[in-house]
Amino acid sequence: DMHDLVVSLQREVAGHLVIGASTIWEYILPDMMAAFRAAYPKVSMELMVGNSSRIVELMMDKRMHLGFVGDDRGGLDLETMPVMENEIVVVAPPGHTLAGKPPVSPEALTGQPFALREAESATARIAGHYLHSLGIAPGSVVEFGSHESLKAAIRAGFGLGMISKAAVQQELAAGSFALVRLLAPPCIRQLYVLRSRTGAESPARKAFFEFVTHYPTR
Repeated sequence: DMHDLVVSLQREVAGHLVIGASTIWEYILPDMMAAFRAAYPKVSMELMVGNSSRIVELMMDKRMHLGFVGDDRGGLDLETMPVMENEIVVVAPPGHTLAGKPPVSPEALTGQPFALREAESATARIAGHYLHSLGIAPGSVVEFGSHESLKAAIRAGFGLGMISKAAVQQELAAGSFALVRLLAPPCIRQLYVLRSRTGAESPARKAFFEFVTHYPTR
């Protein structure tokens, strides 16, 4: 039947894919890649990680087949497609005066020290815009080059952190971080996949692109 035909065709798709991922995608893509590999066993894959600007650069240089980034960076050569939404949340170590309380007004965060991603990361740009739109002026800002170093800083007491929820799922579940809830709309960002508009479409790239854009978002 049709299903068996599709499965046997999938099993024949072969090739090597170089995937670029901005740091937030490190928490999302491995699951997708594992599911894809189960369906397409002849496709080999490698994952390169950098911030969104770097991934765009590598995509422009044709150094990778698909790029996964945290903001809309389409251009003449690159087609951008929204794949899923991700929320950026304010978190604090447990015991912080604002942690785990009923929602507080944004003013309560003014003057608080903040730990953020480095300025050229998509997370930092969107977080900064969000704080500004709510009239929140941080007391001080320390920037970190990865989600993991940012999480270590929050644990060490550098201040409140603004970070993608996908990057702190485990910490929130374990109670090692607490959400700071705001009386404000959530900070929702789209996550995107980039592909080149030029060059031949390989069966492996086409298959992974289709797979990702139809992947059930959590």
